[in-house]
Amino acid sequence: MKYLLKIGAFVLLLLIPGVAWVLSSILMFPARNSCNKEQFVYCETPKEMGYEFEDIWIDSSHGIKLSGWWIPSPGSSNTIILSHGHGGDRHEGLRFLKALHNAGFSVVAFDYRGAGLSTGHFDSMNYYERDDLEAVVRYAERKGSLSVGVLGFSQGGSTALIAMAKDSKIKAGVIEGSFANAKEVIAEAAFSMFYVPKFPLVDLALFFFQQRTGVKLEDMNPSDVISKIEADRLLLIHAKRDSFVSFHHASKLIESAPGSRQWVYDGDRHAQAWQFDRSKAESLVVEHFKNWLH
Repeated sequence: MKYLLKIGAFVLLLLIPGVAWVLSSILMFPARNSCNKEQFVYCETPKEMGYEFEDIWIDSSHGIKLSGWWIPSPGSSNTIILSHGHGGDRHEGLRFLKALHNAGFSVVAFDYRGAGLSTGHFDSMNYYERDDLEAVVRYAERKGSLSVGVLGFSQGGSTALIAMAKDSKIKAGVIEGSFANAKEVIAEAAFSMFYVPKFPLVDLALFFFQQRTGVKLEDMNPSDVISKIEADRLLLIHAKRDSFVSFHHASKLIESAPGSRQWVYDGDRHAQAWQFDRSKAESLVVEHFKNWLH
């Protein structure tokens, strides 16, 4: 019996690092599924909605080349950047394109590093992606944009918040379904999806994630930097019963930015306010950007 217990303990010691390594890989290499129309709505190019566009490539840090679309609004000097989430791509924000374009905004939809057609091998959960977003802001300025706003979804929202805290050139942000704390959201997702406990598996997975990518998890928490942003420049959107990023993340962000505008809707799908109430989602987003981009 003691022999069997020793064998079992040995096998367990081997399994724990292996499972943790797999978890870190899931963070780094999210599945690139074909466009999910239920979530993203539009899965072709902007021509699907009747808009002319330009295929673009933007240089980011570490030699990364970002692929995207420039969708100009004639005569406009205001641009909205669509910032997609973990495992997403440039299609994620296209459902807002018609409303934004009709309101006179040019739009950039792009793929973060390691996503879509962009180069790069892994997702860093917002650590290096902030460099990508800053590169896109500079691109919009080269195209003649005097004011830039960001519409960010989930991880793309967290990236936008961290970028806004550093870069005053981003005049306004609409942030949907963002997490407040990176460690917490990863641990919650691991348990929700795989019933994996925080100790020791998630803790070890986070260690592997940091070692493999060079990120610093303590520098990836929007709740730590959101107070550096003029709160009224933010519109925070979150589903009250969000099935992926728990509402307590939104509560923490709202608490840290009490002067921000908020829309908390009674839904349960993650980062799908447009599907919940298209009219309200579009009107709030357009109104917010019009208030700050001019």
